[in-house]
Amino acid sequence: MDKLAKAQQSAVAQARRELRKVFETVYNMYDDPAEQRDAFLDLVPAIAQKYGDAGSVAAGEWFEQMRAKWFKDQTDIDTTYQPDDKAIRETVRRLAGHLWDGADGTPADPDAMLRGLLANMDKWVKDAGRGTITKATRRDPRKPRYARVPQGPTCGWCIMLASRGFVYSSAEAAGGDMNDYHKDCDCEPIPSWDKKDPKIEGYDPDALYERYSACRSTVESLLTEERYRKTYVDTFEPQFEDDRPKSFDWWISKQVAHEMDTRDQKWLIDGKRAPVSYASIRANRELKSHELKTRDVLADSGFSLWFPERSNKKGVKTADCVINGIDVDFKSPTEGTSFNSIDRLLRDASKQGDACVLHLIPGRSHINADECKEYIRQALQRRKLKWVLFIDYDGNLRRIVPEK
Repeated sequence: MDKLAKAQQSAVAQARRELRKVFETVYNMYDDPAEQRDAFLDLVPAIAQKYGDAGSVAAGEWFEQMRAKWFKDQTDIDTTYQPDDKAIRETVRRLAGHLWDGADGTPADPDAMLRGLLANMDKWVKDAGRGTITKATRRDPRKPRYARVPQGPTCGWCIMLASRGFVYSSAEAAGGDMNDYHKDCDCEPIPSWDKKDPKIEGYDPDALYERYSACRSTVESLLTEERYRKTYVDTFEPQFEDDRPKSFDWWISKQVAHEMDTRDQKWLIDGKRAPVSYASIRANRELKSHELKTRDVLADSGFSLWFPERSNKKGVKTADCVINGIDVDFKSPTEGTSFNSIDRLLRDASKQGDACVLHLIPGRSHINADECKEYIRQALQRRKLKWVLFIDYDGNLRRIVPEK
C-alpha cells in the first residue's frame, strides 16, 4: 500500500515540477494572454499524459505483486492511460481567465492560474493509476473485492466512502460515488482477494462507519425530501446543457459529508478526542462546570474548539467558544421547562455569538428533551442564529437549523 502511494506521489511531484517550468517558459515567451492560453491548452494535457503513464505502470506493477501473494496464474492488466483531454482543456481554459485583467479593473493573476493547474494535476495524474487498478480488478477472474482506502486524515466525503469497506467487485459496481476523486485526494482503490476477512493495516472501515453514523445521526432530522426540494431542487441552476438535479440519495450523502467536514479530520480517522485550545490560561480557568461538560462532549464528538478570553468591559459580550470559525455560545437550561425559557436562552446566545450549543445536563436541566428540541425549532424562527447544536441527556447530538 505504501509503495503504491509513494509511486503515485512521485509521479505527481514530477508532473508538478515540469508544469512549473513549462508555465514559466510559456508566460515569458508570449506577451499575448491568448497565445499563452493556447500554448497551455496543448502542453498541460501532454504533461498529464506523460506522468499519468508513469503512475499507471507503477500501479499495474503493484497490482501484480499483490495478486502474486495469492495466486500463481496471471491476469490481464491494461496500463494504457488516456486522459480526458476535453475536461482538462476546459479546466485550462477556465483558469486562463486569470491571464487577463478583470472587467472591474482587477489585475491579471497568472499565479492563480498556476495554483489551479497544480491542484488539478494531482487528480489528472492519479486518475491513471486508479484507472489501472479499477480495470485490473474488474478483469481479474478471481473476482477480488474493492475498497476505497484513505492514506491519512481526509475529508468527510472520502471517509464516508471508505467506511463502506470491501463491499464491491469493482469501482464500476460501486457506482459513480466511488469513482469521484477530488483535487489533492489521497485515497486509492484497493482490491483484496480474501473472501472471508479482507484487511489492510491501518484501515478499519468499521471504525470509520461508526464516525460516519455519529455524524449522520446529528443531521438525520434534516434529511427529508421536503428539505431536499426546498434547498436543492428548487434552487438548482444548470451549469451545462442537460444538467439536472442529482438524486435524493446523492443529496443525503452530501449533507452527511458536510456534517463530517465540521469535525476534526484526525478524529474521523482514529476517533480520538479532537484538540481543544485556549487564548490563555485565564480563558481555560473562566469555564464554568457545566461549560466544561459541554466542552468534553463536543471534543469527544470530533469538534475542534478554541476558547477566547471573556471581555472585562461593561456591556461587551463574547462568545464562549469558536467552532470552525463561528462564534458559538454555550447554554444549559436549569429550572425553566417552557418555550419562553428556551427562547430567552437563544435570545441571549444570539447577542454573544452566531450559533449556540444547548446542552441538557442530568441533575442541572429538567426539561423534556423532545419538547426542548421543538422549542428550539420554534425559537430559531425569531432568533438570528445559524444553527443550534442540541445535546440531550444521553450526550446525543442533533443539529437544528432555521427553516427556510
